[in-house]
Amino acid sequence: MPLPLAPGPKPRLPWTNLLRLRSDALGFLSELHGTYGDVARYKMGPRHFHLVNHPDLNREVLVVQEKKVRKGIGLQRSKVLLGEGLLTSEGEAHLQHRRMMQPAFHHKKIATYADLMVRHTVDLRDRLKVGAALDLNAEMTALTLAIVGEALFGADLRTETGELGEALTTVIGSFNALTNPLAGIMLRLPLPSTRR
Repeated sequence: MPLPLAPGPKPRLPWTNLLRLRSDALGFLSELHGTYGDVARYKMGPRHFHLVNHPDLNREVLVVQEKKVRKGIGLQRSKVLLGEGLLTSEGEAHLQHRRMMQPAFHHKKIATYADLMVRHTVDLRDRLKVGAALDLNAEMTALTLAIVGEALFGADLRTETGELGEALTTVIGSFNALTNPLAGIMLRLPLPSTRR
């Protein structure tokens, strides 16, 4: 006997949920949880997705049953951008990557990261001019690169902010394209976004 399906919305048009997710992801997911509870199912085109919204259930999925769970299609497609790393790998490869990265996330290391984040943020605050217009996206990208560069690589990436920021913006923008149900087709086309 098959297990019962989790409850969820029944859209009138096949792409309704995709459009809602793209226009207001937090609102859409909050509404799903509020209406259907800790486990909700929704469709985007022909695919079914599940929202698991409880710490105990997330632990069950991600820790207890992790060998039975595969990465979603978006992360699988992200290998084009990210390669076979901690975020995209599965099974034994994922375990090896996780063990290799674990020392960087020891609680003593995390404390040093917090100090570093505060120092870089205060530095940014002190450089800003009251009342001056600023490109918030560029400033936050530069701040992120400064923190990540020093914390993970011991390098000052501030001189590389322009080029790295553009590359980072392109990569982040690509994630939306990779999660698109038509991504399999789009990745094969010589579109400017695909070439980038």
